[in-house]
Amino acid sequence: MIDREPEFIKYTPENPISPIPVVIFMGSRVTPRDYQLCGITLAAEGFTTYCSNPNLKASDRPKKWGIFTDEEVIKQEAFANIIETVGYPNETGVKQIYGIGHSSAALYLLPVIEKNPDAFSKLILLAPAGIHPKMNPIAAVYKLWQTEREYTKDKRLLQQLGLYAQDQSSNGIDWRSFIPEALTIATSVITPELQLLIENGLNAVVVYHSNDLRFPRKYFLSELDQSKVRMIEIIGRHGQVKFDRAVSIRLAKLLKEQ
Repeated sequence: MIDREPEFIKYTPENPISPIPVVIFMGSRVTPRDYQLCGITLAAEGFTTYCSNPNLKASDRPKKWGIFTDEEVIKQEAFANIIETVGYPNETGVKQIYGIGHSSAALYLLPVIEKNPDAFSKLILLAPAGIHPKMNPIAAVYKLWQTEREYTKDKRLLQQLGLYAQDQSSNGIDWRSFIPEALTIATSVITPELQLLIENGLNAVVVYHSNDLRFPRKYFLSELDQSKVRMIEIIGRHGQVKFDRAVSIRLAKLLKEQ
């Protein structure tokens, strides 16, 4: 049996301010429901907003090492497809979006950007993975495991906001998804490629959180060239965008900039 879900969730504004849509590219081990508050807020700010929903659970999904769902392949394909599906064509016919890539989405989004940089009229990388010094894989996996309690806090806050049902909260780590994600994050660095894309004209900004245990501010300040890459610090922790409307309002302000 092949299980299929919608490829994206749409939030429609009452008074659109741009024909170019916003696409939220999700991190790992989350669902579009985690970003519901962000989608609602961006729509209230006038942006037609889509949240990507790569289908990781279908029985025909490709496998990594023959065991784990190959999230990298699936998400790259899904990210490219949603741009082609909902993007607004510019004067040369290139379909464009305003992209928001959260957390590990940055890793899977980079190859899509490299193949079609003109598709991203504006890009915000929010608490992105892949910008860090060289890591010992074992130590990096252990660090990610230590920050898992943040996911539990996120779910509880979303429940309090009425955005997550009680039975949808996680009762523990799903090791089948955590292990490949942790290994990918620990061994993947996108800093050189991202800086080159920005130098070549990609309209991008990196937003990091002041209290992010997963990807702390010191990574961004030490690894990125601040004279070439625009960086913005906002208060909060790694999953702040899921439950804090102020973060989404700040993202909307960035998208409204000329």
